[in-house]
Amino acid sequence: MISLLCVDDDPDIQLLYKSILSKRDYHIRVCGDGTEAITAFMREPSDLVLLDMEMPRMSGIETCSELRRIPQGSTVPIIIVSSRDDEEIIFKALSHGADDYILKPFKPSELLGKVSYALKRRKAGFIGDIALSFTDKYEIVKKLDEGGQTTVYFAQDNSVEPPCDVALKIFKAELLDKGAETAKTLFLREAYEWSKLNHPNIVRLHDFGQASGSYFLALEFVDGPNLWDKVDKNGPVDEACMIKLAIEMTSALQEIAKFNMVHRDIKPNNIMLSAAGDAKLTDFGLAKQPEDSQITAINNVFKGTPDFVSPEQVEGHTQLDIRTDIYSLGVTLYYAGTSSLPFRGNSIIETLNNHFSVIPDPLHVANPIYSEKISEIVGKMMKHKRDDRYSVDELASELEKLQ
Repeated sequence: MISLLCVDDDPDIQLLYKSILSKRDYHIRVCGDGTEAITAFMREPSDLVLLDMEMPRMSGIETCSELRRIPQGSTVPIIIVSSRDDEEIIFKALSHGADDYILKPFKPSELLGKVSYALKRRKAGFIGDIALSFTDKYEIVKKLDEGGQTTVYFAQDNSVEPPCDVALKIFKAELLDKGAETAKTLFLREAYEWSKLNHPNIVRLHDFGQASGSYFLALEFVDGPNLWDKVDKNGPVDEACMIKLAIEMTSALQEIAKFNMVHRDIKPNNIMLSAAGDAKLTDFGLAKQPEDSQITAINNVFKGTPDFVSPEQVEGHTQLDIRTDIYSLGVTLYYAGTSSLPFRGNSIIETLNNHFSVIPDPLHVANPIYSEKISEIVGKMMKHKRDDRYSVDELASELEKLQ
């Protein structure tokens, strides 16, 4: 049950809170002043706190500041309630950590609406100014993942009937402030390349655009973990799963190759696994045409994932082809079958160098549950020289023989 801590020195207001909020089946605790509230919160943290502005001993603002110093109180929604309606005091309340401000006397619908909204934002993992309604189409439900450049949310597209589940990938607004043109170029490139693809083993791009000061991609929602998390939690996959995974990802690479594209970032984190057991390739942020310049380094900063990057990417070749992705897929399959990274070093530089100097144990040696045939295929995918690797159609043909 959701717990609310209502703090006010007026017994009539305490009764009013109980009367209004009990309609939503919340667990309600009341306190008469800030000191009592802090003690009660430390003993049993609440899901939301309502603070009266004018209280004896400690004001609502002082209580809010103290709650923010408590680890459990750093993210709890706090709403200041006050009869004061001047800009300065409202600004002071919000700048000292309050999430919202309600004026007395308040209407029951206003109180219930603001409490419900604050709780929903907390459930979605929000700390900041992103709205739960993103554009007129998407209602955000919860945060799924966050990286250096993007945050991914589970959302519903309400423009269709019935509403469609999507993964909403939002590019962080601060990146636009730091380098708007570069960020815009990278976003548009990803959206353009991704929009070409329609394949059951590639996460579909439903929509993209700009809203609320941020760029966004609306993607097919995959109801399962990524391959990295699955292996990390459950250990190596068996041979049947390995063959299915290899066939599906090779089929995805065949689709990419039709458009003369290179993904450049094939890795377990970018392979989603649906509840039905299907593998789907995602994240085309580094995808480019083979002839594009500076395909591996942008502004002299290495782009890619060191454990899975191909030797030609490390060397900075600008003329890449799908065999680059085949190499990375081979390393990914090796990880899936062994739970180990064949080229991992003690530093990024050592890891990158290992792609040239290290020959990993064959898959069937590293994990005896595998046959020599699948081991041979994975080994050829990871050949240092790309001319020694399969073409994508050759790889598909070899994998079909294992079914």
